[in-house]
Amino acid sequence: MKILILYNALSENPAQDEMDVLDQVTLVEEGLSSNVYQVEKLEFSLDVKNFLTTISKVKPDLVFNLVESVDNDGKLICLAPGILEHIGIPYTGTKHDQMFICQNKVVAKELMVKNNILTPSWLRMDNPKFILGKQYLVKPIWEDGSLGIDDDKLFTSVDESLKNYDPSNFFLEEYVDGREFNVAILAGEVLEPAEIVFRGFEDIPKILGYKAKWEEDSFQYKNTFRTFDIEEGLRGKLKVIGKKCWELFNMKGYARVDFRMDSIGKIYVLEVNPNPCISPDSGFIAAAQNFGYSKKDVVEKILNDF
Repeated sequence: MKILILYNALSENPAQDEMDVLDQVTLVEEGLSSNVYQVEKLEFSLDVKNFLTTISKVKPDLVFNLVESVDNDGKLICLAPGILEHIGIPYTGTKHDQMFICQNKVVAKELMVKNNILTPSWLRMDNPKFILGKQYLVKPIWEDGSLGIDDDKLFTSVDESLKNYDPSNFFLEEYVDGREFNVAILAGEVLEPAEIVFRGFEDIPKILGYKAKWEEDSFQYKNTFRTFDIEEGLRGKLKVIGKKCWELFNMKGYARVDFRMDSIGKIYVLEVNPNPCISPDSGFIAAAQNFGYSKKDVVEKILNDF
């Protein structure tokens, strides 16, 4: 079986979050290292004509899709799935239409509300109507990996600095002050939830932002931890909601659902993430290994659920 690992071409001076895709390529390549598969790798960029020429020569049986953005723009994440569907080549992970809905966080929130899944309220950037007593965080509509999230400032009213954010790329989400969790889902199987523990965040918001994920010298990175030691009843609730999200968004392969729980126990879905990061040190791989799966198991299960 010929497998093509497809991943996004890096920009000229890539940051750590962008370079992370190369670690994912290595993990997948190692997971497919057997006589069963013939593996090739290919970068995906805006040069679609060259891509079509190359893939017609390779003639893969299946594409392992690791494209996270195109030209470092999260809005174009659906381009590779759309082209693959157009030329009739099967690929791993969530499909084009479902990917678009999940990646556009505002559209995803609207769908969750219609299906009785609790999610924090949100406001448009161009004319925000703040609700008294609530705090709001600026979030990117399209990007993952917490790119663009300013974890140092929350808003309670119109602020001059809000003009710096393009309304077509950002929105305001209500900040839920409480515990944070995520649940990894592999080929429809809900793994054990993880909790993100914030140590010493008394004077700053408890947010898993860009610094906490990528800037190793920052306070946020050094004082943010993952644990799977969660109360049994709460674990069950998180898994049920995670499975509901998987089914609602008709996901494939693998996904991660992020949650916040407030002081009275209400559980809010922050985001539903298709094709999350599977680099060796990622939360998804940690959840899979905690569940008893190897990295190779993860690759195989994603490969067989397309």
